[in-house]
Amino acid sequence: MSSMSHPSGAAPQNRGGGILAAAWLLLIALFAGVAAWVFAVTRGAEVPVALKPLASATVTLAPAKPVAPAPVAAAPKAEAAKPAPTTATPAPMPTPAPAMVSPPASVAVLPPPAPALPGQPLAAIEPALLRDSPYGPIPRLSADRKRAPWQVYAAPFDASDTRPRISVVVTGLGLAKDVTDRAIASLPPQISLSFSPYAAETPSAVAAARQRGHEALLDLALEPVNYPTVDPGPATLVSTYSATDNVARLDWVLARAQGTIGVIAQFGDSFGASAMAMAPIAQALRERGLMYVDNRASPQPAMIRLSRDFAVPWAFADATVPFGSADEAEALVATLHALEKSTVKQRSVMALVPVSPVAIVTLANWAKTVEPRGFALAPVSAIANRQDERDAVRP
Repeated sequence: MSSMSHPSGAAPQNRGGGILAAAWLLLIALFAGVAAWVFAVTRGAEVPVALKPLASATVTLAPAKPVAPAPVAAAPKAEAAKPAPTTATPAPMPTPAPAMVSPPASVAVLPPPAPALPGQPLAAIEPALLRDSPYGPIPRLSADRKRAPWQVYAAPFDASDTRPRISVVVTGLGLAKDVTDRAIASLPPQISLSFSPYAAETPSAVAAARQRGHEALLDLALEPVNYPTVDPGPATLVSTYSATDNVARLDWVLARAQGTIGVIAQFGDSFGASAMAMAPIAQALRERGLMYVDNRASPQPAMIRLSRDFAVPWAFADATVPFGSADEAEALVATLHALEKSTVKQRSVMALVPVSPVAIVTLANWAKTVEPRGFALAPVSAIANRQDERDAVRP
């Protein structure tokens, strides 16, 4: 019986061990729950949180501090402003304009004068008196500087003739072919002819004129006082251009035709009065062996002194007939008669006459009577450096 009995303390010990095991299980479950909650938070599970509303408050914002911009590539440095140049860049050299087909209808009906007796052809073009330029061949002095184109290509004239000399130059030829052809054929060879550099007909017209004994010149536009409101053309010599640019324009004009003896100023009451502007032109004309004819647009032509300084042969207009007046024939006749009277004192005089059908007829008729009345009708080269310089100055 004693073998079947339990010790008196055994039952309470077994119950205590069960309670302890239950406590451990509860603790493990608690830890497992906490771990699951932490895992859920780290995985972004939403956790409801009650937020109390903030009390409203006035906030004063301090001005934002300037933030330096991110560095960018450096731009090219601008050059310091330079003073405006004293010379303007001229327009490119012009292209000769096409010739006019016919003169205005109002003058086309005038009867042409009878053809004049042609003079002997002038001297042939000499290659030794030409040199190359960017615009074509231009005149030059001979290598020994003893022969000049203005003398070689001059119309013949008896230098021993003591009669008063009257020279007439018709200007603006080439622009109207039929009028140009009429002037070449109808006017006596003692009358010199000047051609526009802008006419496409100018090279052939100059050759035709020289074949009939006419001295040939080229019209040279000089800056007027109201330039560019009045613009004589793209090859105009302008006082604000450099000397190099103006000489280049002169060379462009000279390259339009070969066998010419010089140039005749057109416009020029501004440029022609400036010794500074004209000096490079005088020097260039000297080196090219050419004559300069002044239209006296300026009351005091700068070429008066420059012609001596640079030994340039020159002449000036004692009279210029206005172009296009209603009484053009009467005005031209009056001018020619006034020239005749002035030879009592001056001995050598010259008139510039713009080309027109009226002028051609009037000049052709006058030329038939001038020599029988005691005057020598002379080409313009025959009065070079023979006029009194004091007569070139106007008050």
